[in-house]
Amino acid sequence: MMTTGPLAGDESEARGDALALVAWSAGGALLCWLGALHLGVVLSFAAGVGVSPALAPAITAAALLGAWWFGRRSGLTNRGGIAAAALVAVVLAGCLALAATFIDLTWDGQWYHQTAVYKMADGWNPFRDPLHAFGRHTWNQWVLHYAKGPWYLALALFAATGNIEVAKAASAITPVIALLIVLAAALDLGLGRRPAILVALITALNPVTTCGIVTHQVDGILVSLMACTVAAGVSFLHRPRGLPALAAFMSAALCVNTKFTGLVYLCFFVLAGGLYCLWRRRDLLVRFGMLAGIALVVGTIVLGFNPYVTNTIHRGHPFYPMQGSAEFPSLADRGRDPIELYETPRNMMGRSRILRLAYGVFGRPGTAPYGARDAAFMWPFAATWRDFALYYFHDVRIGGFGPLFSGALLLALALAAVGCTRRSMPCGVVLILGGAILASLLVSTHTWWARYGPHLWWLPIVPVAAALRIDGPRYLKRAATVIALILLANTLTLSAVHMRWEWRSTQALRRQLIDLRQAGPMTVDLAYFDVPVAERFRSAGVVFDTVPKYQCPAERQLTLMSVCRGYPEWIRICLADQDRAAQLQALPHWQWSAQP
Repeated sequence: MMTTGPLAGDESEARGDALALVAWSAGGALLCWLGALHLGVVLSFAAGVGVSPALAPAITAAALLGAWWFGRRSGLTNRGGIAAAALVAVVLAGCLALAATFIDLTWDGQWYHQTAVYKMADGWNPFRDPLHAFGRHTWNQWVLHYAKGPWYLALALFAATGNIEVAKAASAITPVIALLIVLAAALDLGLGRRPAILVALITALNPVTTCGIVTHQVDGILVSLMACTVAAGVSFLHRPRGLPALAAFMSAALCVNTKFTGLVYLCFFVLAGGLYCLWRRRDLLVRFGMLAGIALVVGTIVLGFNPYVTNTIHRGHPFYPMQGSAEFPSLADRGRDPIELYETPRNMMGRSRILRLAYGVFGRPGTAPYGARDAAFMWPFAATWRDFALYYFHDVRIGGFGPLFSGALLLALALAAVGCTRRSMPCGVVLILGGAILASLLVSTHTWWARYGPHLWWLPIVPVAAALRIDGPRYLKRAATVIALILLANTLTLSAVHMRWEWRSTQALRRQLIDLRQAGPMTVDLAYFDVPVAERFRSAGVVFDTVPKYQCPAERQLTLMSVCRGYPEWIRICLADQDRAAQLQALPHWQWSAQP
């Protein structure tokens, strides 16, 4: 039996409402868990003290109690509150275990994400020493000037566990939170339980998220928090209540300090919400504006003091080095934009943003400029298994949302056109949300790459969700269900391909580290990954030396499992014992990482 509470809003005995309240309570508690960890690290740095190992356990206990309290205050029975707390416990335990199972093998994760966590754990205080002199390293400017929210979360977990892999658990936790918040919002907006679950699944299982779920890369965290903000914001505008407001506030503040683009993209959705208020809910304009404004201020000034405030003070622009000042020009102004120079297919260089975005959506899945120089278009639904097999690769550039995404997008656009023509779909809302997505994607020249514009995945989901909510023609609901199932099949297939590679590569690396522990003297070329890989060797008990200029004959060289096949800068190892090197070269787990 539902009971009355100040957060409950309009009561309902429906099971869907009970499920929504459990999802709001658990999702809100998990967002508060992230926010409290973040704030705890910020306060530690502001006070000039190290992050306590007790921080994460204490906040975890508080989150479990908070989930129960949210449930009770929102109208759930005691059993419902316990269910919300149990759900939080299962999510945290499962995601921490998942993170511990896999080793991060991404380029950026091993280049500067892990490096930043190690440096802060070793005593660097980014609040009091924002321009610390680390020496000449390729990762300096990224560590010093980039948004640090996910690193703070990782630091709190690393302080508690001493395990850098467990520290990346936020990459798995945030999509689960997105699933819960989108599910709750969809139920609030009138979707049935099955359609709501389907919409929540395809939103949470964004390919950018699933392909980075066991890594330190932050793009999946970004789009998951954005999904929470938008879904909770839409629910708040539909029916203002405490838990949606809390979820929107927490996720927005966290999103801002996840990446620079988090702040930029959220501004478009805040503007979209303001337009909706002017159009349909003028009574909420001030409340919505205050909620959004306070969240963005907390995200930039408090949680994001470094980089937003420190970059502005020391480099003249909060987004440095992506944007700059006359004294400190941006990378692009200096002709050193690394994405344009090293990551963009050659036939896309210098082309318009719209054409680049068209390649990203309608291109044949590809890793250009690695493996091929140019991008190529592909007819929708013309994919083969070879296209899906490519998604072992981290950060598939062209067609990063999967081979079936372009076809599903066209079907969704046709669905929206039919629904709007027959006036059986809330076209104004669809156009406002779709317009915010498209406009935000045109801000940068790099959103053709899925992980730099991960919310493009939502474009077909918006009309699908709108069609599933209406009481109109059944054929629209059936068409929307088919499109949703295509998106789900697309992401599950490519995610299975990728996770198989992650599992095999992690297992191969674990065996390689065992072999190296007993392999005798060796020298190692750590390439760009000097800090994380050196720590990985030391943790595994591997004794090694580094040299300024690495040279090794082929008969004594091994290639460590370090990044996915096709990327440059693999870790190379030179054994002193040629016979031992020959023995290891013949083993399957060493051949798995051998470059062709």
